[in-house]
Amino acid sequence: LNIWLGFGNNVFTINSTHAGETTVYTAAGTDTVYINDASGLLTVNGEQDADEFDVRATSLGSEVRLNGQEDADTFNLSDLAPVLPAATTSGKIDSIDGLVVIDGGRDRDTVNVDDSANAANKAATLTSNTLRGLEMPGGVNYANAEDFNLWLGTGTDGLYIDSTHAGTTDVFMGDGNA
Repeated sequence: LNIWLGFGNNVFTINSTHAGETTVYTAAGTDTVYINDASGLLTVNGEQDADEFDVRATSLGSEVRLNGQEDADTFNLSDLAPVLPAATTSGKIDSIDGLVVIDGGRDRDTVNVDDSANAANKAATLTSNTLRGLEMPGGVNYANAEDFNLWLGTGTDGLYIDSTHAGTTDVFMGDGNA
């Protein structure tokens, strides 16, 4: 299934996909794509202008490929995306079960992973191009992102940082044993 959106500032919500391949082309414009669930292979191409990709949930065994392509794009992973933590906790990533593959493309791109509202004790490994663990069976692969932000929850979380990418990496550890 191939879907082409028109030029302009599109807002497109994906509530589910079939088990085969689905590809979305957002076209020029500042677009927002909400992914509430995906099965099979889902590819979203941001194309021109600054786009926002909000991944709230994916099914086990699925693969979601997000390609920012041109301009400064933002990739948010959380059940409440695009809301990010401020003074209080906000989101969880417990419903992101499939592999999420992010390619920021050109310009200054940001990846935000928010698990700040989670009280479970979790463990993870962060490398220069992957995030594994945090009870995400598939995890996250990322490339061409200049900023990577990770918010952990209020449980006793463990994070092993093997390496980081060439840009900025911020990890917010949460309250720990709160």
